Amino acid sequence: MKKILLIIIVILLCSCSRKETEIKLPAPEAEKSDMFSVDKNINMSTIDKYLFLKDVAYRDVRMLFDTANFSDIGGDADLSATIEGFKIVPYPYIASLQALPVGNAYSGDTLFDVKWDESGNIISATPLYNESMLILKELFPMDKNIFIMCGGGGYANMMKLLLIHLGWDENKLYNIGANWNYKGKYKKELVIYPEDVNGDKIYASWRADYAYIPFEKLNKTNNKSNSKVKYTHFASGGLAEDYDFEIIFEESNSTFTAYQVAYSSCTCRDEIVNFKSICYVEILNTRDSGDDAAIRYITFSENKGLFGDSNPNYNDSKIDEKYYDIHLIKPLIGVTKREMDKFAGYGYCIDAIDVDAMTGATVTRSNLQSMLKSLFNYHKNKYYHGK
Repeated sequence: MKKILLIIIVILLCSCSRKETEIKLPAPEAEKSDMFSVDKNINMSTIDKYLFLKDVAYRDVRMLFDTANFSDIGGDADLSATIEGFKIVPYPYIASLQALPVGNAYSGDTLFDVKWDESGNIISATPLYNESMLILKELFPMDKNIFIMCGGGGYANMMKLLLIHLGWDENKLYNIGANWNYKGKYKKELVIYPEDVNGDKIYASWRADYAYIPFEKLNKTNNKSNSKVKYTHFASGGLAEDYDFEIIFEESNSTFTAYQVAYSSCTCRDEIVNFKSICYVEILNTRDSGDDAAIRYITFSENKGLFGDSNPNYNDSKIDEKYYDIHLIKPLIGVTKREMDKFAGYGYCIDAIDVDAMTGATVTRSNLQSMLKSLFNYHKNKYYHGK
């Protein structure tokens, strides 16, 4: 009898597991008539069929106690109920709000400063803390489908638009709509009315799986930089010394960080013409790891930088600033930290650079690669927290 019972239990467990893994999600498809683009297939009327799936992150983006006057439109400013399996991640703490149809909207601390146009599209999204992207990636895992709900559908729509803007796959993002309309069987009450408290309600917020963001413990971004970073400088002949380069400008947005870096390259000329070079470079903030961060753009001209080396090259007059731009600088666009880490010292060229084209410019190419290798390390530690 025990064996039979054990077999039945195993069969039941296996069938439940199959049910979880065999559900094929319909692709996200916004209901055209819905003002918040709530999904046509997965929404409050169907969500019970799609709960408790391993490849889905469930997010309720309401505040526990919202300051907005949602009662004016028949809503509830207090999070009185959610759905089992949903984590509470309040959108108003993530990013700036669009204009709401009610007054007294939240206007406090956020991880991102978002600028919206009149049509409800995102113009820009700037991280306000060094930890902003790290927090967002952990709360909204990029490798999972994400079901997003709120009270009326608006916060969920803003959250979805922000994630798409920051590089999430829109084919994994579902605005499942307004929890105020949920009539399913997995409702989790967060406001209760016990008989022994004389009819007064109790806020049972301890029941919620809530993502607390400690703004007072986070590190605000500093977009005005004069940071000094060590790199290995190479003189003619390969003499290596520890130098500092200076980040004279640093500004970060949701996609990349822009730097202006002043560094020494050729030091063999007379002091009056021995200029530092100023490199303008953009490095992506959106990759899965700092090692995969890549150069989005780089230049020494365009009123953003200064080419401080000999122009033309003392050894070969054809190697001038334009030649460097074609054969050394522009090929670095798309290069990742992982690739730049292969730079092994004086005379070495990473795969993106044509070493034959750069013969006779060993000091220039070596110091540029050395500087970028150190800049990538700085960028990884600051914007990817060393990961």
